[in-house]
Amino acid sequence: MAKQRIALLFGGISSDGQQYLSSVCSVAEILSENQYEVVLIGITPKGKWLYCPGELSLLQGKEWMKHPDCCPVVFNMDGTKQGVYKILDDQTLSFLHLDVVIPLLYGKGAVDGKVQGMLDMCGIPYVGSGCCAAAVTMDRAFIHMVANSAGIPTARYLTIKRSDKFDVRQHSNAVLDTFEYPVFVKPAGSLSGVSRADNEEELAEAIKNAFTHDDKVLIEERILGAQITCAVIGNENPEASVLGEYPLETTNQDFDQGPPEVLIPARLSQDISYRIRDLAIKLYQLFDCSGLAAIDFFVTPADEIYFNQIKAIPDLSAGSLFIKLWETVGLSYGDLLERLITLAQEQAETVK
Repeated sequence: MAKQRIALLFGGISSDGQQYLSSVCSVAEILSENQYEVVLIGITPKGKWLYCPGELSLLQGKEWMKHPDCCPVVFNMDGTKQGVYKILDDQTLSFLHLDVVIPLLYGKGAVDGKVQGMLDMCGIPYVGSGCCAAAVTMDRAFIHMVANSAGIPTARYLTIKRSDKFDVRQHSNAVLDTFEYPVFVKPAGSLSGVSRADNEEELAEAIKNAFTHDDKVLIEERILGAQITCAVIGNENPEASVLGEYPLETTNQDFDQGPPEVLIPARLSQDISYRIRDLAIKLYQLFDCSGLAAIDFFVTPADEIYFNQIKAIPDLSAGSLFIKLWETVGLSYGDLLERLITLAQEQAETVK
């Protein structure tokens, strides 16, 4: 039986494009060990899509783009073949069949629904949520609105768009009227550019910094509590993992560099743990996720639960929190990736 060919899609044009390069190396190595044929396709910061035949070590930084055998690729979108055409130096085309694509991406133009929509048009199964779910979960403002509409508490927040008149005094007064300092300022659709502001001056700098990463920014109240993460996998019948905890004394509410240690399992009562896992499944289904997602919450000292964010494509590198949570309950790294590939193929069959 021929090996299944799995394409790992990495890079991207946003500032988050390099976030998951370590995932590419880890996933490629374990899939190769499990008898899959692995193909690497990278998106450059300028938006070029390249077949990457080089060593995994070249993925550090931008060295992979300089490999002499890199060549442009275009996806076949007429439904006749499932894969990509490599454009060779002599401008001839070489077709490469793909069984499944694993997007190891983050940022606009990557996991905001555009790539997923293209793969749907090509008829290629892919790991993770579909076009609509990817787009909505990429936007922090939208996930707050959807969760709140379902009666799920989140931190209170204010939204600013680049097109709005920038008046820091007005924004600061709105903060004081709505909640209070400190606040966290977050680009709506980026992992980067998150910062804390304790006063009006810091708020102005935080907003300017966030706008370098996105056209929409959230000013969010601080929730004083431990950050809890639940990993979810599945399609119609999702499963929730054991919970991981960033303790109250170390949590930083989405700073660029996360806390150094996580506690597994989380130090929560059985009742709170069950409530969070049930809530994670509810949110997964509410956002119409498939394949996998990592869902974060805050739990206050009074056992109040607040939904924080959902990542439709979490970090899948060896030793990442998502992997550790499933390994804790006996699902190995290799078995988890194989499960995700199977879920992608099953989901593709349901939408045909």
